[in-house]
Amino acid sequence: MRRHRFFHQQAAALLNHADAGEMAQAAQAFKSCQHASRQVVLLLRELQRGLRRKRRAPQRA
Repeated sequence: MRRHRFFHQQAAALLNHADAGEMAQAAQAFKSCQHASRQVVLLLRELQRGLRRKRRAPQRA
């Protein structure tokens, strides 16, 4: 959840800097936002793998 929250914080910072005309800071926030987005994608892939493994595991009675 922290990665997801961080993504939204970076997206908000990007918009705030862009609205204020601070293009250098907006560009840096954009890079951070890209990184955070990649981290969220990795997290989702980890979750998918875990769910697949759980489904494949034999059921114990």
